Amino acid sequence: MLDTNVLLNLYRSNESTRRDTLAALARLRERLWIPHQVLTEFWRNASRRPYAITTRPRPMRRAPRSTRRSTRPGQ
Repeated sequence: MLDTNVLLNLYRSNESTRRDTLAALARLRERLWIPHQVLTEFWRNASRRPYAITTRPRPMRRAPRSTRRSTRPGQ
């Protein structure tokens, strides 16, 4: 039986983790049971997500100025 967070975490996961999770769910498909309440919660909460599953996180180009300044010797 799945919890709503298992499904919602697919939105937060990186591509590799998402692929592994979906592969595990596919292997369990004959024994997998998702209660109606879980699906209701998933659709209610998934619509609040500001990004899609296919969105990739953008890498940071440079450290923020405050971080660069504080790592200088003598400061």
